[in-house]
Amino acid sequence: FFESPRGILRRMLFDNSVSLGLAALGRPGYINLGREDDLPSAAARTKQQMQDLAFSVLDAFHAQGGRHVDAARSYGVAEEFLSK
Repeated sequence: FFESPRGILRRMLFDNSVSLGLAALGRPGYINLGREDDLPSAAARTKQQMQDLAFSVLDAFHAQGGRHVDAARSYGVAEEFLSK
């Protein structure tokens, strides 16, 4: 399947879908404002707390119709959370 550049652009402009990037959920160091409001300090942060927050965000995103999620190996444990 090949989509022309024009088709891709048209879909990007007129498709109302939204993507959710998991960088900040799998690697909280990406968050630089208000991080302490959602997660405790790095010393006290556990993988389980990060996973719980990721799941709550993913659940809310899905409930609102979101279906496209961006994850990458460089996003820490984001891929692992997404696979569960």
